[in-house]
Amino acid sequence: MFRGTILFICLVSSAACTNIDVNQTEKRFQDNMNGRLAGFNNVNPANPNDFHFSAMGDTHIGSDTGGTLFATVLSRSQAMGDAFAVIAGDNTNSGLESEMHGFQGQRQSVTMPSLPAIGNHDIFFGGWGRYKSIIGKSIYTVDAGLARLFFLDTANGTFGESQLNWIREQLLANTKPIKIVVMHFPIYTGEFSSLFKLSSDEEATIFKAMMNEFGVQLVISGHYHGFNEKDIGGTKYVVSGNCNKILDLGHRSGYARVRVTAGGVAVSPIFID
Repeated sequence: MFRGTILFICLVSSAACTNIDVNQTEKRFQDNMNGRLAGFNNVNPANPNDFHFSAMGDTHIGSDTGGTLFATVLSRSQAMGDAFAVIAGDNTNSGLESEMHGFQGQRQSVTMPSLPAIGNHDIFFGGWGRYKSIIGKSIYTVDAGLARLFFLDTANGTFGESQLNWIREQLLANTKPIKIVVMHFPIYTGEFSSLFKLSSDEEATIFKAMMNEFGVQLVISGHYHGFNEKDIGGTKYVVSGNCNKILDLGHRSGYARVRVTAGGVAVSPIFID
């Protein structure tokens, strides 16, 4: 699984620069498991059996052209009565301390809880050291009503063996009927997928099989600056990386709104012109 391998991929059109290094992924996994990083609280929707939340990605705080929609989308989501928001990585543009604080400030501009995953831009220039001290964990679980959300770290385009074992253990122990995974790199984008998806086909195959085995209803990703969705093996895979103005060709700015009920999940794209 790319052990000890470092590969840089830079696509200027979408700023999709990836350092594929499973050793970095493993180091962050150990940091997350040592118990010293700030976590995120469970969410209590008014109706735990029927609620909405918003899903957005690639806010790119710090980018002049990209990082201008986050606070607007959070305010809109809160006004629509969403119980919380999830952010699928690339919260910052360059992993700088000022961008981390800017991201935190916009999260705190609304009273609605927001739950971030980590993206490849967040670890640029040694960004993990700043991320873990300012934002907190990059691997964690949160309960929300009848759902459990699993936040994974794919910032280097890989899960790594330890994290794949961890998510299996978490799914085995889970007692919630609705299971949702949030991460940055998608399994599927629908367009240019060989450039934008998770780096290891082996890991992607293991992950998809695991999602099917445990009946995970929804996987939310970012990285690709647009909206796409596809059902694979009973799991809905949604890419919602368009909370920015640095869009991939043919896409519009916006986010996704997810309804959770005992019957499952339903996803609706919301576009902002």
